[in-house]
Amino acid sequence: MEKFDARKLPRDAQDEMRRQTMRMREELKLFWKAIAKVVGVHVSTVIGWSKRYSMEGSKGLKSEGAWSPLFVGADADFGSGMAIALDHRG
Repeated sequence: MEKFDARKLPRDAQDEMRRQTMRMREELKLFWKAIAKVVGVHVSTVIGWSKRYSMEGSKGLKSEGAWSPLFVGADADFGSGMAIALDHRG
């Protein structure tokens, strides 16, 4: 299966993909590389999902939303300002 940008999917579809990934691992005992191939994402992506699932349970599989930096200070172009992460979750 060809890899695609899973971030372009609707959030509920992303969440379901992550849940299915964990089910494939737990119920079918598939290797991460095989699961990544089936789902169509990079193996490091599914391993990241697994780490979040291990730490937070099913709550860790929900979409996180977008974060973007906001620079505060006199000269943000050259890094003399302070970066603040903004939460743009829907």
